[in-house]
Amino acid sequence: MKNVLFLVALMLLPLPFYGQKLVAKKDFSNWTLFSDSYDRPQYKPTGDGRFIAYYRTSLNDSGIMLLDSSLNVQKNISLKLTKNRVVQFSSKDYQDLLSYPLMLYRQDNNSVVLVGYVKNSRKGYSVIGLTYSLDREELIQVDTLRNTKGDNIITMSSKNDKYFLVGEKIQDYRDSKDASRMTFDVFTPDCKRLYSAKVAYSEKGESNLFLTQNGELVHCYKDEVDRKECYMFSKYSRAGLLEGSAHLLPLKEDEGELGFCHFIESPKNELYCVCSKGENKLKGVTVIGFDFSKGTCNRIVDKTYDKEALVKMYEAADISHSMVKASKMKPVKKLKYFRVNASLVDNDGFYVVLENFEVESSTRSSFTTYYLSSSDLIVNGFDRSGAEKWITPIKRKAKGVMGFGSYYAGGGTGVYAKAELQGSSISLVVPSLDNVYVTWLNTKTGKDVVPVKLFAEDKTYTNTNSLLWLDPARLIATPMKGIFFVMSKKQVELHSLKLPCL
Repeated sequence: MKNVLFLVALMLLPLPFYGQKLVAKKDFSNWTLFSDSYDRPQYKPTGDGRFIAYYRTSLNDSGIMLLDSSLNVQKNISLKLTKNRVVQFSSKDYQDLLSYPLMLYRQDNNSVVLVGYVKNSRKGYSVIGLTYSLDREELIQVDTLRNTKGDNIITMSSKNDKYFLVGEKIQDYRDSKDASRMTFDVFTPDCKRLYSAKVAYSEKGESNLFLTQNGELVHCYKDEVDRKECYMFSKYSRAGLLEGSAHLLPLKEDEGELGFCHFIESPKNELYCVCSKGENKLKGVTVIGFDFSKGTCNRIVDKTYDKEALVKMYEAADISHSMVKASKMKPVKKLKYFRVNASLVDNDGFYVVLENFEVESSTRSSFTTYYLSSSDLIVNGFDRSGAEKWITPIKRKAKGVMGFGSYYAGGGTGVYAKAELQGSSISLVVPSLDNVYVTWLNTKTGKDVVPVKLFAEDKTYTNTNSLLWLDPARLIATPMKGIFFVMSKKQVELHSLKLPCL
């Protein structure tokens, strides 16, 4: 009888207790480079359960691979231009272009577009769009998108890959104010220019650009209104015309300037901007909504993380919110090294992921090594009116190194957590100690589940740019073995994992 009761109880346990299942794995020991830019993911879904992988095998050889969810290689295209005479590349130029290109997938003709820039014969640079057909397995189109004398170039795409932008910061000396400008062109995936425009580039701080899923551009920068420093938000239509502007004055409670300024779009294409508050350390977050037709913006969320808020957060904390031993679960008393890792929105609310992130450096023989670490995550949920729904602390301890031979940790992506909305839950892939964990938070309650180890073997890590959710239960991941992400060859695999989810 006891055995029967035990089996019944076991069947009633939440699915996450059963862990992950390795569906397939494939060895790619010749892959030598992984993207270290947070907006340059290594893998892209095709929308039919398959995905594209961009990889490097040597300084001059790259490829595009099409795989299914079981990691069967369906296409493998070497990215060489030997049969094309439209653009001439030297070995180094080709290397520069294909190191970290902007990658888009075109569903209309089953092709991949790579956007990057190279040196041209006029002692300047050319921004190039390369289109590779997956059906024909060859280069089918080369487009020169922009020629420039400088290399201060920015490229970005909309979340749905239906538009991409090529921008350049220039100094317009004909302007009496000697103001810096950002010129940009917005293209459709077939590399056809949709519109061009020119915007002010603030010298008071960083400018932020965002390309919506409708192809409109939003620009955030600092300016002055009535002799008061403020944040300006401008929106450009698909015709390249200024559609509207709004400004926001920082409040005294912000305790310094706003930061981060990450734009997000709701499922209904509503635009919001999430900003961190505080100049030298994180003091809180704010979510801004816009009405460009009226030239107004308003703070929907205005959260301050004072001592009382942090104490209250840990009073409700559950021991399962931890990826380290219970004895190591010390309350967070200040947010000095915290930053906004991710911001998400659905029809029910806003969700902000805060991450502790510290960097130390050591220089020897003119070579600097950066030691990265992170020990805490905080996930905060708000309803659409701005009221706080829940706040959940998650303990972890991650570390990595950036330096010669350790590009797998590139730019912190070997330490960063990765958050994604999946229905009524938030999936979190979290490097911690000698493994990587996955946990899920309920968007209504903030309750999480017992974390699941992503890899069976310890001392196995990953780069969060080398992860892809094909669906809420299927994750493509790249396990990497080594110490602090200093990898040697013959240690790169691709795993297809089936995971429990809320």
